[in-house]
Amino acid sequence: MKSKTLILTICIALIFTPLSCSKRDEASNQDIKDGYMIFKDDSGREVILPKTLKKVAVSGRISQGIVYTLSPDALVGIAEPWLESEKSIIKEKYLSLPLLGRIYGPDSRVNLEDLIKISPDAVIDIGQLKPTSKEDMDRFTETTGIPFIHLTMDESNIASIYRRVGALLGANSKAIEVENYINRTFTLRDETLKHCEKKDVLFLSGRTAKRVFVKDSYFSSSIDMCSNNIATTTVLDTRSYAPYYTEEEFFLYNPDVIIFSPLVDKEIVNTSPVLSNMDVIKRGAYYFFPHYPYENMGFPPGSSEVLGILWLLGTLYPQYVTFDLNDELRTFYKIFFDVETFGDGDII
Repeated sequence: MKSKTLILTICIALIFTPLSCSKRDEASNQDIKDGYMIFKDDSGREVILPKTLKKVAVSGRISQGIVYTLSPDALVGIAEPWLESEKSIIKEKYLSLPLLGRIYGPDSRVNLEDLIKISPDAVIDIGQLKPTSKEDMDRFTETTGIPFIHLTMDESNIASIYRRVGALLGANSKAIEVENYINRTFTLRDETLKHCEKKDVLFLSGRTAKRVFVKDSYFSSSIDMCSNNIATTTVLDTRSYAPYYTEEEFFLYNPDVIIFSPLVDKEIVNTSPVLSNMDVIKRGAYYFFPHYPYENMGFPPGSSEVLGILWLLGTLYPQYVTFDLNDELRTFYKIFFDVETFGDGDII
């Protein structure tokens, strides 16, 4: 019995160990200047990478969207299935990319065997810096022999993240185009808000609109930047970014505007005894966020946050914006998804 166990252990080691060392050894046995570089990621690790990443996998939806914008041909697999709303704007040849799984989240599950077979130059993780990010990146790198790197992103550095990833992918000109557009969007935001006070806003999600995006969470930054998000944890005693609220809690709010996620059943404004009796609903001061390309603005931050800023400004402060929202959104889809149009009529 012991011998069988030993044989099984050796087999597992043979499957993973040679592969786990191959890329690292290949690089370390060469002059680093000859096709390789040392890259310091945001978890503080120094990782040996090819100077240009030609084949990459991604850890989740944020990095998936960023790599797709900058160099879609570099994607060797996706972390999450394309959403139905994305399939109308993702080019057909990328819809069949293998699903490799994501490394974080409630349904996180990476197919390490398929990842090893595909053998990308690196796996890029973009998002929050977690207490375990360094250990996680090291563990996955050791297990697969594929460099895993982490880049920390929040609302303050979206443009620079595109630039950094563009440099890794050899897509500098595209990254500059994206960076300029993002910076211009933030300028439009600042110019608009100079002339008006932020409106008190709630952003509701879930089919029955029973979840509210909490101010200062990682997922509410678009709303926070363009409005006064009045959903606070002083009212909602929870650490969840989108907790369920009770009727008693909700009646404490008196927003100027309610924004609904496209996940919300549109009939809810008439059938919910809570919502239908609110003054904001009676005034018709509510909007449904567009379904393209993501379910929620800034969920998570990334290109969807840029879309959220444009849509919020044009929706909340139409008399103060100096741009045509449909023109801006068409430019957004051209830059981020390389599509001229989709669907019929206006985007909004």
